[in-house]
Amino acid sequence: MKTADFDFEEYPGDAYSVTVSPIPLAVFEKVTVLFETAITEFTTQGTTAGIRTLVPEFIKVAKPVLNGKPLTAKLADGDPNLTFAIVRQWHTEVREVPLPLPRRSVAGGPSPAP
Repeated sequence: MKTADFDFEEYPGDAYSVTVSPIPLAVFEKVTVLFETAITEFTTQGTTAGIRTLVPEFIKVAKPVLNGKPLTAKLADGDPNLTFAIVRQWHTEVREVPLPLPRRSVAGGPSPAP
C-alpha cells in the first residue's frame, strides 16, 4: 500500500500521511465530486455541511494519519482550509500512482494484448 507524506507551514511539527494506492475510478470520482461540492459550498456560502459529507468518504479511501495516529471524522470539525489541503494533496498524489500490472492468465496461455 503506497502512502504520501506531507506537512504544511501553517502547522509546524505535524506530519500528515494518506494512502494513495490505486483505487476504483468510481470511488475517486465520488470523493472528487464531494470535494468540489464542499469547497464550493464553503467558499460561496460559508457552510460546512459539504465537508461533513466529504470527510467520512475521504477517510474510507485515504486513511489519513496525523503524526502516526489515524485522523477521524473530527477532521470535519477542524480548520476547513486544512481539510481541503489534505484532500487536495491526496487527489494530486493518487492520480500519479501507477496502475497495477495485469494478472497473468490462469489458463497458462499468453496474456491478451492490451
